[in-house]
Amino acid sequence: MARADFVAGLAFTALGLAVAIESLRMPRFAELNVEPWTAPGLVPGVLGLIILVLGGVLCLRAARVGGWRAAAGDPGERPSSSDPGAGRLVLAVALCLAYAAGLVGTVPFWLATFLFIAAFVI
Repeated sequence: MARADFVAGLAFTALGLAVAIESLRMPRFAELNVEPWTAPGLVPGVLGLIILVLGGVLCLRAARVGGWRAAAGDPGERPSSSDPGAGRLVLAVALCLAYAAGLVGTVPFWLATFLFIAAFVI
């Protein structure tokens, strides 16, 4: 699991960095004399920094237990099809796709969200 955490930490760190950089490129509307706290890149920038920090923490924790050294062919690192976590992951992805592609836009948003959250909790 350390190798998977290390790779996920790297991916989240890269994602957080990309979001933070792109939020800095968003317009600030300073020429319109608006309040700086209403800039459209503020919330994505803060969220990007949070993802960057937490991805780095995950990566460092996995590296501390040797996640960067784990061989790609290590049988202990591969999830098996009988693993209950793999089935839950497939179910979560299927529910998210059903919500995004099937419910949103075809039924009222409040009903789509209610059905999605209810199914996810169940």
